[in-house]
Amino acid sequence: MTVVGSLKVEHDEILLIVSLDSLSTISDVVAPRPLKTNKTPYQNGGSIMFSTNGKFLIYTSNVTSKRRLQVIGSAVTKIAETLKLEIEVAKKNKLLSTYVYYRDYYDREEIPIYCDWGKNWNEKEIYETIKSVMFALSFHPKHTTLQTIRKQIA
Repeated sequence: MTVVGSLKVEHDEILLIVSLDSLSTISDVVAPRPLKTNKTPYQNGGSIMFSTNGKFLIYTSNVTSKRRLQVIGSAVTKIAETLKLEIEVAKKNKLLSTYVYYRDYYDREEIPIYCDWGKNWNEKEIYETIKSVMFALSFHPKHTTLQTIRKQIA
């Protein structure tokens, strides 16, 4: 694996990784060309660092439309703002759908939260699904950071 700043390349599976601060950044992720620079939105002056509660990881593919990614990204952004979580988007070549994972700041294990395969849900349905899964996950003794923000999820 080669790591160049914030750009990670592993056998051409991951084209780029971006930390998000707005939906306009999500559109940049699905651009047809690979990232030419290793600058993150923070280095460009746009990123907001939230806290150590963890982050959402959105893995998307070349077959996901920009519009679909914006709907998913908007739902994830809303719940991330509520929970003070960061968002990271990675474009991968070998995926057939878009997936959302939660990764705790301390544990680093990626937990599947949402899969868009075969769905055409609107933003509210995606938001409610992710919110429900995060609420259930907050009861797990391994995720103490979510326990402290459980009231915000309910």
